[in-house]
Amino acid sequence: MESEVAYTPIDSLAPTRQLDVTVEGQREAREARLFKSPQGYAIYVLPQLEMTPEEPCCDLAYARVDDGFFMRIERIDDALDLATLRENMQLALSSVGQAEEAGVQAYFPPEARAEVELSMRAVGDGVSMTMLVARIDGGRYRVTQHLPHREALEGIPPSFRAMLGSLRTTAPKGEG
Repeated sequence: MESEVAYTPIDSLAPTRQLDVTVEGQREAREARLFKSPQGYAIYVLPQLEMTPEEPCCDLAYARVDDGFFMRIERIDDALDLATLRENMQLALSSVGQAEEAGVQAYFPPEARAEVELSMRAVGDGVSMTMLVARIDGGRYRVTQHLPHREALEGIPPSFRAMLGSLRTTAPKGEG
């Protein structure tokens, strides 16, 4: 039950933190700044990315150099049926290409406190899109990554991965 979850107190999170990002086999620590979401979670944002509330339900991280590279994070209800979520993801991904199951290892670093329930992706003409549903610290999230096949691609997915590994649920849904 959500009420029994021990959320990460927002005051316990430092304003900045080092995140490990691995690009082309090279691992480096980069300083990231804390973003406190009205959705009841916090995440550390790397310098080449910007994070902003997008709608009442979601937040958006996008690459400063090319905002076609973005990651949407949505806090969703625990009660949502996985089959319905799968259908919704297939429909959303169909705008890019054929939806297929995706491996989970590419989205969270090994040390992340995430339980991925569902992950799918589609590859289309010039773009890849992935969607996943994960439980992190008692919160349930739907994450969408939109990745155009262009120059900036090299460092963006590893940056999103490092950021997702820093996500902490800080309050019940709707109490952020």
